[in-house]
Amino acid sequence: MPWRTMDVHEQRVEFVVAAARKSKSFRSLCQEFGISRPTGYLWLRRYQRHGVQGIAERSRKPLQMRRDDNQDPGSKTEPGAPSALF
Repeated sequence: MPWRTMDVHEQRVEFVVAAARKSKSFRSLCQEFGISRPTGYLWLRRYQRHGVQGIAERSRKPLQMRRDDNQDPGSKTEPGAPSALF
């Protein structure tokens, strides 16, 4: 029998539907899907607030980059380039 393949989005949808039914304990569902309980609660909360769109894979890229306040905003030096010692 071949292995059943499932993408991440399908897995999340299946998880939140099962969690909403409350046919099993939340803890056992999380164990079955191989996720932590905080992740399970996060997926469920996002699903309740935003529907299926809310549990889609999200970018992990920061929304904003932290600016180095020590660097002169007008300087043209590359980050990581050796600075002048004068």
